[in-house]
Amino acid sequence: GVETTQYTMESLQAIGLLKVDLLGIITLDIIDRCLELIEQNRAIKIDINSLLLDDKKTYTLLTQAETKGVFQLESAGMRDILQKLRPNKFEDIIAILALYRPGPLQSGMVDNYIHSRHHPSEISYVDKSLEPLLKETNGIILYQEQVMRIANRIGGFSPSDSDNLRKAMGKKIPQIMQEYRDKFIKGAGKNGLSGQIPEKIFEMMEYFGGYGFNKSHSTAYAMTSYRTAYLKANYPVEFLAAVLNYNTADTDKLLEYIEECKRLKIKVMPPDINRSLSDFTVNGNDIIFGLSAIKNVGAKAVGYITDARSKGGPFRNIYDFCERVDLRHVDKSVIEALIKCGAMDGLLVKPEANHKRPNRNQLLKGLEQIMHLTNQHQLDRRQGQMNLLQSSDKDAPYQYPPLPNEDELPEEELLRYEKESLGFYVSGHPLVKYENMLKELSSLSISKLLTKTPPIEEIKLCGIISQLQTKMAKGQKDGQKMVFFKIRDLSGVIDAVIYSNELQKYQELIQENKIICLKGKFDSRKGESIIKIKEVAPIENAYELMPNCVVIDISLTGLDDNVIYGLRDILLAHPGNCQVLLRLKTMENDLALTKVSNNYSVSISPRFKEDVTELLGQDVIKFSID
Repeated sequence: GVETTQYTMESLQAIGLLKVDLLGIITLDIIDRCLELIEQNRAIKIDINSLLLDDKKTYTLLTQAETKGVFQLESAGMRDILQKLRPNKFEDIIAILALYRPGPLQSGMVDNYIHSRHHPSEISYVDKSLEPLLKETNGIILYQEQVMRIANRIGGFSPSDSDNLRKAMGKKIPQIMQEYRDKFIKGAGKNGLSGQIPEKIFEMMEYFGGYGFNKSHSTAYAMTSYRTAYLKANYPVEFLAAVLNYNTADTDKLLEYIEECKRLKIKVMPPDINRSLSDFTVNGNDIIFGLSAIKNVGAKAVGYITDARSKGGPFRNIYDFCERVDLRHVDKSVIEALIKCGAMDGLLVKPEANHKRPNRNQLLKGLEQIMHLTNQHQLDRRQGQMNLLQSSDKDAPYQYPPLPNEDELPEEELLRYEKESLGFYVSGHPLVKYENMLKELSSLSISKLLTKTPPIEEIKLCGIISQLQTKMAKGQKDGQKMVFFKIRDLSGVIDAVIYSNELQKYQELIQENKIICLKGKFDSRKGESIIKIKEVAPIENAYELMPNCVVIDISLTGLDDNVIYGLRDILLAHPGNCQVLLRLKTMENDLALTKVSNNYSVSISPRFKEDVTELLGQDVIKFSID
């Protein structure tokens, strides 16, 4: 019953019809899924259209910029503005969405708005007639509708002319603007404004009008932002489960939200063939990994698996699984992916309660024979035949041979398989054993770097490489390349780029899954955070590259010559270019920092740290990397 047309926007507007933009956004599906999970998990039915806009938890979440997953408010730049503005009402969200655009950011308009928001006594108006029109935006023209209201109420413009003025300001056509300027000044004079005031008001409209945003559009977005913030603040488990469900195709996003779950102390349980459904689901305060998020396991295969489980109960072992699913659709590549990610870790060889669970290597090595035997058993059963080794009781369980006697795979290979099938690590992380080095040798963690205000420029960072992408550098000679990739530590991920000159030096180190330490320049000027790399070192000898100096704590209480000479001998035994500083501590904990002669500069290594620790105790070494 709705009349629609495919004529162009300009043609419709020319004959007086209304043009409306309808935007389809995945966030609406996330909200719907979250509401379903809340009802399933908590038996609470929420009418999302009836939310009050004054929820304290929601505004606390916004002021603390805990907005990962919140519509339009999760970027580093947005979180920075949230922390500065500290929104406490719905109108603040509308304003933030209108402000966070290149024009206002580059013009200083955002800083002016935030300052006025926190210092209302300093707000002034060119004329008191502007106050009722601009009070909601702290004296600044932020919305296109405000331009139209000023033109209408002060300049005497008709609604149609006010809208035309708004469009003209966006296009900045000099001749048309001059015509509107003359008309506005004349109309303002009729409304009692005289002298330079009408001219100043028009200049202000012209300046801010170029940056103005449509308030109705911003309000619609702000409502979606508020609703997602409300759900995260009040129902974080269900909200993040819904967010995970709609980001399974984007490994980086998936990992980002799983790390957000960890930060909020929400457990994301690994995939389990007997517990997981297709989607991420909620069990109390835990999220259970969805089978459809596993690479090489499609929705169709998942359907056959969950259908077999719902009909026959939990799978008892690998043989039982292969017998009950349709192996034409749940093929070898699907089962291998399930094994590699750990989804079959809970299966027993036999259903007896105390029987040893097989390791992943046994399952992988035995899979081909398992599938062959179960296929043959299914065929025999369909044909009514009985194997000579089988019991005469047709209902007795089939006697399958034992799995191969194999030791478990090395940890590095297990982790590589998990990364291959899930896009990230579940049972461990290759960076964990370097955790102390990451803290010592990085300027700060990636998560803190992305929220640092103001951002630091020179950065030293340790992490693991992924998603390499080689491109030709524009404007360079043939063969000049640059490589983009992701660098990830235990807190987050950031983009990095290495250009041709540096790439020639460090080509062997810039490899997938390589753990490195780097020096570079952090650049966030264009709204995208990236590290431009200058130096790279493998994690194994990163101590040689990263620290500028080492600080050693020494307590003066009970200090004797043996300690002094012992430390001297250690420094001489590890010669290098790293400056040594001694931080002397008294019984009252007073501190004094003294520089050691350059003759005692050292080369940092694990052995050096062990020697100093053995002499002086734990946690006495600190590094300066700035």
